[in-house]
Amino acid sequence: MPIDASASDVGIKVVRALFALIWIKLIVSAFLDTGPGNLTSKLVDLVFVLSLISYLVLNIDYFMRRCPWLLGSINLLFVSVLLTELVSGRAFFFAMLETFKLLTPIMFMMVGMRLYQDQPAATLIAALRTFLLVFVLAVVGLFALPSAFNRGESFSPAYFSGLHTSAYVVGLAGFGIYYLHLAKAISRRWLYAAALLALTLVFVAWGVRTAMVTLVVFVLSHFLLRDKRAWPALLGFLGIVLSVVLIGLIADQIRIPDWRDLVQLSSGRVSMWVYKFHLFYDSTFVQVLLGKGAGSDFVVSDVWWWGAKDSHNDFLHILTQNGIFGLGAIVLLLFSIWKSFAADRVAAPLMFVYVTASLFSNGLIYRPLAGLVFAIALLCANAAVAVIRQNSK
Repeated sequence: MPIDASASDVGIKVVRALFALIWIKLIVSAFLDTGPGNLTSKLVDLVFVLSLISYLVLNIDYFMRRCPWLLGSINLLFVSVLLTELVSGRAFFFAMLETFKLLTPIMFMMVGMRLYQDQPAATLIAALRTFLLVFVLAVVGLFALPSAFNRGESFSPAYFSGLHTSAYVVGLAGFGIYYLHLAKAISRRWLYAAALLALTLVFVAWGVRTAMVTLVVFVLSHFLLRDKRAWPALLGFLGIVLSVVLIGLIADQIRIPDWRDLVQLSSGRVSMWVYKFHLFYDSTFVQVLLGKGAGSDFVVSDVWWWGAKDSHNDFLHILTQNGIFGLGAIVLLLFSIWKSFAADRVAAPLMFVYVTASLFSNGLIYRPLAGLVFAIALLCANAAVAVIRQNSK
């Protein structure tokens, strides 16, 4: 069935308005601890979510044709959360708030599909403006904001709601700049400048290890997917590293890390993960199936004794709160995003980044601001592929 041109025009205008709201969210993210900044952010969130839902409902036929798997997995996730809260009776409002945090970037991807499919060049322009805004604000924050703190250490000021979110946002903007370069929307000089700035901020200024890992994952997966010659090079490098480690062990110059080393290296994560699996093992059948409800993942442990902490693993967080049913819904949702947006090898590294960040920390799943920048990067990757194909005809 042909797409109505007027409906397409309206959709494009809606997407551009949503981009403008994201820019406002980025700007005010440094001032969430102030009354005006917090109020502005909440109002933008409200308008943003209502706009997304309204557009999805009014154009449900279009999205059922374009991304039926995504619609189905979103509905399944809502059913999972509702069943969990009906059984546990813990915190329905908090559960809905968490669910919308997770789904808002995904719903934006779906609505943004209208823009990149009809006007991929316009998508690249909107994405470029977003990524430039991210880098400008990050640099401004270095000179205008107080120092940030993590693991008891002082780090350079971070603009976007703390160190971790800032590192993810800047890293994702760097990935997006790469896709803009692929589409010849920016020169190689600007790509190198953006890459240098992103690496400096993530590795030197902020020292967020999970974000460092995502940068490595993006680069490795990109080369491994695009060039078969990268596999022998990687295997050769790993062989050299393993040989050096083996020689060091034989010469008694390297020791095998023990449990305390792993706990310290992971900042207590592995200890918390083991603790959470013990709690899951002791759960009832209903709790294994549906979870223990919203907020149940926050506990006080021997490692993080100073306050309640969650799993620092988004998938374990979901398993604890929503059980196997909820985790299955999330896995289906990730598969649906892959099927709709990342099946092409060019865009696939972004999905590896999304999963990696959520495996080793409170990653992108429950960070709406970083999730929105991820959505823009994914739309940018798809638009870049569309532009490349157009230019090759």
